[in-house]
Formats: sequence, structure tokens, C-alpha cells
Amino acid sequence: MTGSSTYTQMQQLNALAMGLCQDARLRLVPHEGKWKLDEITGTVYVSMQDLHVYGPSYCAGILAGELGSLYTGRHRLFEVRWPYQHSARMLLDRLDITRGEQWIQRRYSGTGQWIEEVHENMRPPKEARLFNTFCEAVVFRDERHTWPEPVQQALELTAEARAQYAAMIPEAFYLARLTFEQRAHYLSTALPRLREVGWPPSPNEQVIQTFAAEALALAEEEIFPAAFSCFDQDELALSEALKDLEENPLDQPGGMGADEASSWLSSKDIQKLLRDALKDGRDDKKDDASDCKEGRQASSSDTEQALRRAAHRRELRRLLEMANARSEGTRPRLVSTSLRIGQSLARPASEDDFNPSDPRARLLLSEDELSRLTGQTPPTPKPAHQPPLNPYPEPEQIDEYEQVYRKMQSQINSLVRELEEHLVPRRRMKRSAGYPSGRQVNLKALMRFEADPRSYGKMWMRQSIPDRRDCSIAVAIDLSGSMRGEKTTAAVAGVTLIAETLSRMNVPFGLYGFQDVVIPLVPFGARFGLQGKQSIAEISREIAGDRPNGNNQPSYNDDGPCIEEIADHLLQQSTTDRVLIVISDGLPEGTRSSAEDLRTVISTLSADPRISLIALGLGPSTSHVEEYYPNAVANVPISEFSDEIGKVIQHTLRNNL
Repeated sequence: MTGSSTYTQMQQLNALAMGLCQDARLRLVPHEGKWKLDEITGTVYVSMQDLHVYGPSYCAGILAGELGSLYTGRHRLFEVRWPYQHSARMLLDRLDITRGEQWIQRRYSGTGQWIEEVHENMRPPKEARLFNTFCEAVVFRDERHTWPEPVQQALELTAEARAQYAAMIPEAFYLARLTFEQRAHYLSTALPRLREVGWPPSPNEQVIQTFAAEALALAEEEIFPAAFSCFDQDELALSEALKDLEENPLDQPGGMGADEASSWLSSKDIQKLLRDALKDGRDDKKDDASDCKEGRQASSSDTEQALRRAAHRRELRRLLEMANARSEGTRPRLVSTSLRIGQSLARPASEDDFNPSDPRARLLLSEDELSRLTGQTPPTPKPAHQPPLNPYPEPEQIDEYEQVYRKMQSQINSLVRELEEHLVPRRRMKRSAGYPSGRQVNLKALMRFEADPRSYGKMWMRQSIPDRRDCSIAVAIDLSGSMRGEKTTAAVAGVTLIAETLSRMNVPFGLYGFQDVVIPLVPFGARFGLQGKQSIAEISREIAGDRPNGNNQPSYNDDGPCIEEIADHLLQQSTTDRVLIVISDGLPEGTRSSAEDLRTVISTLSADPRISLIALGLGPSTSHVEEYYPNAVANVPISEFSDEIGKVIQHTLRNNL
């Protein structure tokens, strides 16, 4: 094919898939290799071979089916309750193709013809492993094709369940708001199974995750058992194939090493062994059938012993699992775990997303309301001396954080946008001089070369990516009683701004309060999720002295030892620069330290080149902060505290990254 024909076919493909690409914010680019997706730039690299061999409509069908899977497939967000994770995920990826094709055809009715052309051009997999054959068979529509007997049996057993799985798709339009029942369904079905719990997603995304969680539960209950019976037979066949090998690493007491395992992972080796073993197995069945005719039947105890021996060959299962992690299907894939496709799916929820006509609508439900809607009994509370570890915040706590977040959202977005514009490397790389070779001559060095030929080795320029230094930030917040009232509100807003901004910028940070001891709010290494937001929402209760399971000693603030401990946490971070921000409004009044201890600690930290110390005096009459801290901003008005802390973060990151 010539370049002009490729251009013509790409024009045709762009015309066919224009609506798909505009909706998903994607662009299509021809590519000599396999299909792939660059999520950052929103580029789909189309295989030129498929474009030339099968044509634009086939490629449009591939794109439509894959986009349907990306829009509806969410199983990678959930925990899969099955021992073989790679194999289970591979099967779910194939099952999600059927769900994605159903959904995309509802949303774009014209894609059905393209998808049908994709299935017409699919060929049966040349795979010896029964489990992998089953995974490919679930997306193969040609019912005339005959599969190996174990695969055919598994397909028949799961036919109804797979049809139900494919039908578990949301509506083809985007939701603007959630009903009370939809929200309750999400909380009871999807939320408990999420691998990571973050800020509530958009209404449409919550519905998608709910359907995906229900489909996953159906697959685990009714599809996995039959599918993994093929996996068991693969393991048994491989065991029989390796039984007579004299040099078998699996017979060694120590098992198979990493180097030996990698050599066995060659698809050709495993497929050859399995192909021979399966062939021998089929021949054995024929012999058994003839023996039965003659009145001789194999002993069931022998079969049980063989299965028992195979069950002990864990190394074989490990090999098959590792091989499945590297398996590729019979059709092009754009497998992705990101929610970037369709950016509206991943935006945070707001109060406008919930039905205002329903007086019961709220962001989270209480246990009584949830149990009444779902029919589930709330868990029995633990004894008082064993406080329950609640992974989800209480409704009033998350409501309080949500209110603060909404007020600060525009400021957070603005600060993140300004920092990203400053910190993201420019598209054009810098040029540096002084090299013996390169792509461009340095004119100044060329002039020096005329006078001194020995400078030839320094007259060339090369392109280089600008160096970026990394930074970690610790925030120490005074939680003594003097912070009550408006100062508490300002402190919560400022901490929210810090946490949301740094988490979006992927800057390591830790939030610590202090009274007579250090109170971790969001410690270093912890993911900033619902637990961290709950801790921020509980700052006011810690200051008031009635926080559940809190320290509740607002009468004291041992600044010196607490700041020293927080600095130790910061110094343990493996970053180039470390910044400690102290937010306080009062003098040191500790049970185990004095003002002199604070001066000693600050003097030590100020002399340490590994750490930068900044203090903010919240409210009027905080000039004493400047007396203790060399680098301090005192008397910060309460109404302007969030703006001031934003300036500090901006200045810190710009100077340290």
C-alpha cells in the first residue's frame, strides 16, 4: 500500500468515527505496530496493517467496541475474589467486550454494522490452553465453530450467565442527577468492593460502577467455576506432559527459580507441551471408550490420585498464571484502567448532582437508612474498649468537609492550574553547550574555535530535559484551645487547600496536629482519601476536646518536642528538598516542654540544610511567632489565611521543584 492510500483510508476512518472521537476527546493516528492508546495525549494509534487488510469500517468497529469497554468496564477498580488474579482479569476483559459492544450500539446505533464486520473477520484462536481458548470463545459469535470438548461444555454451562453479564449495562445517556435509590444501590453494591475509596465520583460514574460491581459478582458466582475448570485441566495436562522429563526443575525441593521460570514461559514451549498432552488425553479417552465396550473401565481411584497429585503442583499453576499475564487475544485491544476516557465520568460530585425534590437525598446515608433500603442488617458495634475502625466517614463529617471543599474548590483549581503551568516541562527542551558532538553548533564557541582549535570538543550543543528537583512538605497545626471559633474555620479551609492541591500535584505531604503530643491527620505515605478528609473534618472537635478516639488535650501545646517529632518524619522522606510549615496562634504552653525548648528545636532545624522551616501566625496578636521562627509571617488575617497559605505553597513549590 502506498502512502496516499493510507491517507485516504485514514480520512475515511476519521469520517466514520468522528462522533466517537469527539465524544471521547480522541484523535486517530496511523501506526505501523499494534493498536494502542496514549491516554495522556488522547491518541489512538491505529494499526496500518489492519487498516490495509480489513479496511476503515473494520477499524471503526474495533474502535467502537473498545470505547464501549472503556466506558463500561470497571472491574479493575474492584477486588476480585478469586485466587488467580491475572487469569481472572483476562477473562473479565473478554467478558467486558460483550458489555461494551452492547452499550456502544445503544448509544451509537450505526456502530452495529462495523462491530458485525469485526466478528466476521475474527478467526478461532490457535491456543493449546483450554482456559485461554474459553476466554477467546466468549467473544466469538460464530456458533458453527466447534471448540474442544471441555471448552464447549464450559460455554454451554455459562451461556445464560454470560448473556445476563452482557446485559448489565447502564443507560446510553449521561445522568445529571442521582435518585435516592440509585445512591443507596451504589453505596451497598459498588463502594464496599472498591480497591481504593476516594472522593465520590459523578452520578454517571456511580451508576456505571454499580452495574460493573453487579456483573463482577455474577461472573464470580456463575462463570468463574466453569471457566476455571478448564484452567484445572490445563494444569493437569501440563503435569502429565512434564512427568516423564528427566531434568524437571519442578521436582527440585526448592521449586523453580525466576530464571528457570522465565524460560518455561515461552508460549511455544507451553503450547507444545499442552498440545501434546491434550492430544494424548483425547487418545486416552478413545482407548477408554473402546475398553468400556470390551467391559474394562478405568478405576475412579486412579483418577482421584492423579487429581490429587496435580493439586500439589503449585509451580505449574504459577507458570500458567504468569503465562496468562502475558497472553494476547485474537482481536486488537485498547485495554486501559483509567477513567480519563470521557472526562465527565470522573469529575467530583456536587450538590447539583442529587435530586433536590427528594428531602432524603444526601451525600452519604446513615446505617439505619441504608439497611432499610437494602435490607441489610447493620454490623453489630464492637465493645467500647475496642473502638471500631470505620473506613468510611460518618455522614455529618463528610458533609462538613464537603462544604469546605465546595467553598475552596475554585481556589484549589486555580492554584493547581497555576502550579501546573509553571511546573510542567515546556514542550521545547533546553539546549546546553560544551559537547564534542551534537545537532547544532554554538556560535560563540565557533568563534573561539577560530582562535583556539583546541576548543573543538566544546563547540556543539545538545538538547536536554531541564532538571526538576523533588520536594516533600509537612504541615504542623496547632490544635490548642486558642484556635477555637473563626480560627478553626480558617485552619480547616487552609489545610483543605494544602491537602487537595498537593495530592493533585502528586507532591508527598504529611498533615500533623499537635497538643501535648503529635496527632497524625494525614501521615506521610498514607493515601489522601476518605480517612484523611475525615481527620480534617474532625479538627474542630479535636480543638473542642470532644473528638471520638482523639487526643482531646486542647489546654496544652508542646510546640518544641512536637515540631521536632514532625521534622523527624519529614527528614525520613527521600526527596531533594523538605519544607516544614507550622501554623500556630499561641505561645508554647506544654506539660513537658517550655518556650526555651522551642527555641532550641527551631535553632537546630534552621541550621539543618536538609529542611526549610516556615511559620504562619494565624490571627491578630501573633507577632510572637516572628520572635521564635526566623522565617515567619505573623498577624495573618483570618479571612485571608487561605490566600496566604496558597501563596506559601505556590512560593515553596516554585522554588523547590
